[in-house]
Amino acid sequence: MTFYAFLNEGYHGKFVIRLCRTVSCDMAGKDRVASQLESDLGITFGQTTRDGKFSLEWASCTGMCDQGPALLVNDQVFTSVTPEKVHDILQLCRKSFGPLAVHDGHHEEARV
Repeated sequence: MTFYAFLNEGYHGKFVIRLCRTVSCDMAGKDRVASQLESDLGITFGQTTRDGKFSLEWASCTGMCDQGPALLVNDQVFTSVTPEKVHDILQLCRKSFGPLAVHDGHHEEARV
């Protein structure tokens, strides 16, 4: 497993969503999750939304092969992702940095 793919010079949104593209996540339904992400965000993998909030990228592996499909949003891991959960994950991101968001300095893991 390598994380060199995480090192790049291009512009990224506030939320970089990396979906695992390994065989185990593929067998667990990765393509349906990818299609839902692209549909909900209006972009394809390798692109950033016009508002600069979201970028979609592929990950070589997230290390969650037994809980796929898995994706990362910045440094937070989401496992057993379904197309239905995609909307909730995106809403969680929007709320965490929206105009009415309140941050107390503590990192709390969100559960979707």
